[in-house]
Amino acid sequence: MISFNDLNLPEQKTLEGLKIDISEVFNKNIEVWDYHIGESKYDRVQHGKLLTLQIELDGAKRVIFTQSSNLMDVVQHPNAKFPFKAKIVKHYRGFRFTSPTNEISLTKP
Repeated sequence: MISFNDLNLPEQKTLEGLKIDISEVFNKNIEVWDYHIGESKYDRVQHGKLLTLQIELDGAKRVIFTQSSNLMDVVQHPNAKFPFKAKIVKHYRGFRFTSPTNEISLTKP
């Protein structure tokens, strides 16, 4: 019988940290360490993708999930370098990254 290593499968990316709801990090300073984009199990999403972010919040690693195409675009951008400091804010019907020193966010109730 062959071993798992003999299968020559690509290494699976695992992100460390307790899974938390993205709403727990809104308007808080975070560090974004890594990400993974995979298929969403929810059919209602237009693009069918799910972003998993490994972040650091208050000195602890955490993992959050979102279907935000805005956040996906940022982490996949050729100029993106990890880790980076940011805040995630609600912006109309979606989310966006802002500077961690930005005290004003464009949120809609």
